[in-house]
Formats: sequence, C-alpha cells, structure tokens
Amino acid sequence: MENSKPTNEQWTALYEAAAAFKQTAPWKWMYDSKLFGVQDLESGEVGYCCVLGSLGELLGLNVYRGARGLSRYLEMYEAEHPEKDPDMPYKQDLLVAHFDDRSFMEPEDLKRAKVLGYSFKGKKAWPWFRRYEPGFYPRQINESEVVFLTQALMQAIEMAKRLKENPAMLEKAGNQVCLVRVPSIQEEQITWEDVWQEIPLLKPAAIQVPPVDELRLKKLKKEVRRLGGVWEGDYFFSPAIIQEGGRPYYPQTVLWVHQESGQILAGEFFPHQGFEKAFQDHFMTLLEKLDAVPQEIQVKRIEVLQLLQPVIDYLKIPAALTKDLPGLEEARQAMAEFLRRK
Repeated sequence: MENSKPTNEQWTALYEAAAAFKQTAPWKWMYDSKLFGVQDLESGEVGYCCVLGSLGELLGLNVYRGARGLSRYLEMYEAEHPEKDPDMPYKQDLLVAHFDDRSFMEPEDLKRAKVLGYSFKGKKAWPWFRRYEPGFYPRQINESEVVFLTQALMQAIEMAKRLKENPAMLEKAGNQVCLVRVPSIQEEQITWEDVWQEIPLLKPAAIQVPPVDELRLKKLKKEVRRLGGVWEGDYFFSPAIIQEGGRPYYPQTVLWVHQESGQILAGEFFPHQGFEKAFQDHFMTLLEKLDAVPQEIQVKRIEVLQLLQPVIDYLKIPAALTKDLPGLEEARQAMAEFLRRK
C-alpha cells in the first residue's frame, strides 16, 4: 500500500475531506502554533498537524511525520530567525494539503481533478497534495498517504470546531505533551479518542566521519605550500533540481571562498548518497588543485568541522567556528539567484 497507486474512490474521499476542511476555514481562529496529533490507523505513526492561513497567505494543513517531522517543525518554530537558515525549506518531512490558484497546479493535478469531475473557481481554490522529504523535490502522494491525509483532514475539522468553543483545550501543564487523536476499530467502525502523549525528542544523528586516504594525506603534507588568508567553507542544499533517472532531488552544494579577496575557490554539486566521503575528498582535491593549504578555515557548523577533522588535524590547518561567513554568504546568494533565473 505504501507505494501503490490510490484508487479513484480514495482520491475522491481526499478531495471531499479537503473541500470540507476549506469550508470550515479553521485558519480564521487557529494559528500554526496550535499543534495536535493524528495517529495513522495503518502504521501507528503520529502526524503532528498545524493549520496554515491565519495571515491569509498560505492556506491548508501541514502534517509533520513522526519524530523527525516534528523536530523540523519545532526547529523552525523555535528559531529566532528561521529565514536565516536557507536550508530550512529543504529539510522538511511532512504531508501537505494546501489550497492555491489553478496556475500553480501541475498537469497531473489538473488531469486527476478532471477525471474525478472536480473543478474549482477563484483564488486559492484548488487543493494541492504533496509529500515533502528532506533533500527531495515534493512528490505526488501514494495510496497510504492519501488515506492518512484524508483522516488527518477530517480530524483537523473536528479539532478546529472544538478549539473554536474551547481555545485552551490544547494547553496542558507539566511535561511537554501533545493531544493526539488515536483511532481504533470497533464493530468494523473507526472510532477516535483523545490521548495526551509526550512529544518525542529526536536526538541529532551522529556524523559518520569516513576514513581518509593516509597516503594521499602524506603526499599533500609533503608537497603543498601555505597560502595566505582564510578560507570560508560550508555545504548546503541547492535550489537547483537534479533528476538522474530517479526521484528529483536538491543536491548538496559545497562552496569554498577566499575571505580577503572574495574569490570563489570551489563550488560543486553532490548527490546525497555518499556525501560525507565526497565532501572530504573534494576538500583534498581543492588543496591539490591549488597546490596550497589555507592559514585557517572558518565554518559556522560543527558538522563541517567534524567531517574535515581527520584532514585538518593531519595537515595542521587551524579551524574556527564563527557565526558569520560574509564572503561565503555573498557567493551563496549570488549562486542561488543565478539558479532561480535559469
């Protein structure tokens, strides 16, 4: 069911649930900070839901999948300046049911609506369903996701009506908890109940630092010279979309900039798989190409240092963590703007 194609009956149920949700218009009294859960009857996973639209810009429902999805929501919601993390949109893990203009729809969305006999008029009238996963371009949803999103929309309507009567119902003192709508089957009917559950805390995944080629390091140490100045380095998701036979994805971009001159020393795209090793190798290749090592490297994320640690320790390259990388940020913004115009 996970990868199977939804039936027309399942799509119809989803479109009907989306229409009922839009007619309810819960964004008139709910904010995206009002988080509640809906448990998937099939998998048991909890989707953490928030209603969008209080500002009148983006209308719909976001369903963050499990602990990983919730961690991304909390990271974005609790950040003082989430807009300063350009990677944030590419790290989300959720299902969405949004409403937008017809011009925003892709051909598959329009074809499906036509087959099912739906047509929508006006601004932000067309329902749009997608699955977001970290690093990948949003895809069409499969059968199990259609079924779960239908359930989530219907439970969101129920929660919205109750919140309108009791705005404080999602607030509870004590441990960090979330009200979750939990389904069960009784006499062949699905029934739902409220259960307060602790919010799952996802520990950051440990960086897997690959082993380095010691012979290559020895050769580098013997042959390369020191180069004046500081190098700023980072890796991040690119807005460019890559499709090489499989699912479209946002590649990791590696960027190195000479701080004093602002010169871009290297900029390259890499796929997700095997990126840690590729990042390490790319840095050594840059040293070999320039026949030099920097007096210092500056990065703003500990993950970058961890991946490079075996190399910079062996070559005795000083490294520093800093909040600002002005040269790299300028180069990054210029690269992003160029890619958006293509």
